[in-house]
Amino acid sequence: MSIVNISEGRFKLWEKSDSKERELEWLKVLENLGKINSVSKQLVEQHKLLFFDGIYETYSFRQKKYGSTFNAYKAGGGLFYAMWYHPQPTIVDYKQFLRCFGGREARKAKLFLFGQNPGFFLTPYGLCGGREELMVKEFYDGYMQGGGGYTLLMKLG
Repeated sequence: MSIVNISEGRFKLWEKSDSKERELEWLKVLENLGKINSVSKQLVEQHKLLFFDGIYETYSFRQKKYGSTFNAYKAGGGLFYAMWYHPQPTIVDYKQFLRCFGGREARKAKLFLFGQNPGFFLTPYGLCGGREELMVKEFYDGYMQGGGGYTLLMKLG
């Protein structure tokens, strides 16, 4: 599906997915959101809207706190959560997300993904339910063999 601009600051990233499997996955997502401490209880509804309906609302992801605004997707940015929550992502989807969200969001997502403590996610679900491998493929050009090992070439600086 192509990203659809529904209205000012509101985008449809994928079709609604509310199957029993998604409902079960949502419980794992909530557990991991608690581990990474990125979402206040007040902002869970925005994450739920993106997870189940594929709707990213840039304006509703802001909340007043101590007189300033911050983004509900502050940890990792909206791109990270779009990549994580997509029900059946492909590399084509991720490339489209990168074009839509831009380089700044890509850097935030990459730093967040690779900055997590893997010890927190020693479950069959892992950090992103197996989507991590596809994320890594998108964030890195590929592998270059040399010197008895592999060197990762970063795509996004």
